Amino acid sequence: MQNPNKLYATGWQNGHPFSISEDGGVNWKFISEQVFFQGLEKGKSLFQSEGGGGAIHLHGLAVDPKNDKIVFAGSISDSRSPVNFPLKGAHIFKSEDGGNSWKEMDEGFEHGEDTAIHDIIIDPKNTSIIYVSTTRHESEKGIGVYKSEDAGKNWREVSGGLSDDSLSVNTLIIDPENTKELVAATFGGLYKSTDGGENWKKTSSASSFDVEYVIDDSKTVYASTDDGVLQSRDFGNTWIAVNSGLPPNQNKFGLGQAASGNPMGHRHFGAGVGVDKTGQVIYAAFQDKGLYVARLADIQPKDPVSEFGSSPYGFGSFGPDGSNPFSTAGGPNFLLILAAVGGFVVLVTLVLRKQLDTPVSQDNQKTDDFDV
Repeated sequence: MQNPNKLYATGWQNGHPFSISEDGGVNWKFISEQVFFQGLEKGKSLFQSEGGGGAIHLHGLAVDPKNDKIVFAGSISDSRSPVNFPLKGAHIFKSEDGGNSWKEMDEGFEHGEDTAIHDIIIDPKNTSIIYVSTTRHESEKGIGVYKSEDAGKNWREVSGGLSDDSLSVNTLIIDPENTKELVAATFGGLYKSTDGGENWKKTSSASSFDVEYVIDDSKTVYASTDDGVLQSRDFGNTWIAVNSGLPPNQNKFGLGQAASGNPMGHRHFGAGVGVDKTGQVIYAAFQDKGLYVARLADIQPKDPVSEFGSSPYGFGSFGPDGSNPFSTAGGPNFLLILAAVGGFVVLVTLVLRKQLDTPVSQDNQKTDDFDV
């Protein structure tokens, strides 16, 4: 069983690309990139540093749901940021002691490719089955989805049905009730697999960067796309737009392509989506716009209050007549709670576990992934 106060975070800060908290994020222990460099196996030939220095860019992160000592992390072949990353290619690492030591575990994975391991998920019913998704976001190209069936020792590609423009897979989710079913958010659209990732079928053409399911109702799924927020009630078979209150995409870049003045990576209008465990609170982040929230129920605050921003509607702050400004015709109506400052890209969907009893999810410029 996992410790609910134990958190892991990946990033690319020199000296501490991996962090561990034992008290819900109050205090952190930092793990050096040297620990990852020392754990290299077949990837040693891709480590190019005369003095042994330099940073590592980690992103994908997953914790074994049955044993929180077992953690997986994935690296990025990052040629876009100004930081020196001496480890070329993308690599899968595994820790069996809660993130203190790491060993490269990517036999069969094309770790010499200029790609980014953006997401890692573990089958909650059979934790020997792990999936990693790759993308060109922060790198050069996506090479699809890889799967291990022996706890990370060996990997093989499972991208059947993904078109060339869909090999950049930004996020994966797995149905906790039927773990043969997965949904992939790709630059070429949303895809679903019903056979454990062996074959994929496109269910929406909307370019997507993030997808999340409701913990208490896993068939309900939300996706962040360049067309706004999409909702599915059948775990990704069909989708409807739920965009009331959200800004229109006035500059579609298409398929996450790079834009001028953005050397750090590719642009995505729909930058992130998050939902609490009940499905009553939905967050959506949009490039250069900000963070929006919709609530389908009157949520009372817990201490400490985690939500802040320019919106006058705090927790429990429905209209004077009891009306819900966050809902329209039974569906979500989004209000801006945190505006993008100076055009800075907002890539944050954050809900504190103490606030809504939901896992922490956060992505920003330096902290790439959270897991609990």
